[in-house]
Amino acid sequence: MPTFDINDTIRLKAQYTTVSGTLSDPSSVTFKHQDPSSNDTTITLAGAGVTKDSTGVYYADLLLDEAGTWYFRAESTGTPATAAEMSFEVRTSQF
Repeated sequence: MPTFDINDTIRLKAQYTTVSGTLSDPSSVTFKHQDPSSNDTTITLAGAGVTKDSTGVYYADLLLDEAGTWYFRAESTGTPATAAEMSFEVRTSQF
């Protein structure tokens, strides 16, 4: 599990491919994250929170302002329709 420090800004990234492995733009892209206090946030491409980097590649930057376990989910609709989840830790600062 990746580990970061409080006040790091990380880039959450997702790649969407067809069954044959070709990068493809889905109809919609949604990123969700949950902080250690269980606050859920949803951002979308349409809402300008998610940025298209290139065909099939999307990202959002996230400021990690709380220590603990964070969760992230990227999902899409259309072709390709996919979802993936991950978690990561943010360390407590000694200062």
